[in-house]
Amino acid sequence: MVSGACHIMVGKIPKDCGYNHRFRYDIGIMDHGVPAECIEWCEQYCKGKWGWWFDPAKDYDPLLHNYEEQEAYMSFQRKRDAVRFWFENVKIMSEAQVR
Repeated sequence: MVSGACHIMVGKIPKDCGYNHRFRYDIGIMDHGVPAECIEWCEQYCKGKWGWWFDPAKDYDPLLHNYEEQEAYMSFQRKRDAVRFWFENVKIMSEAQVR
């Protein structure tokens, strides 16, 4: 992470946050998964609700579980959390593009 690096374990996700929770402000991760560092950052720094969700491509088949065919997003209730997340985690998201 560029700043605000955290070294906590994923698992302290607040109620009404986390997987499949969508809010007003979405940020594409540019990958088919959500790095644990992004979740850890949200656990530590977000003031509002937050979550992550996936937008499957038209070729996605849940029986094949071809998750490579989906796009991951982080979602935020508060604009301030979304903007701060983007600025402080842009390196992680750009590294996901290289993989």
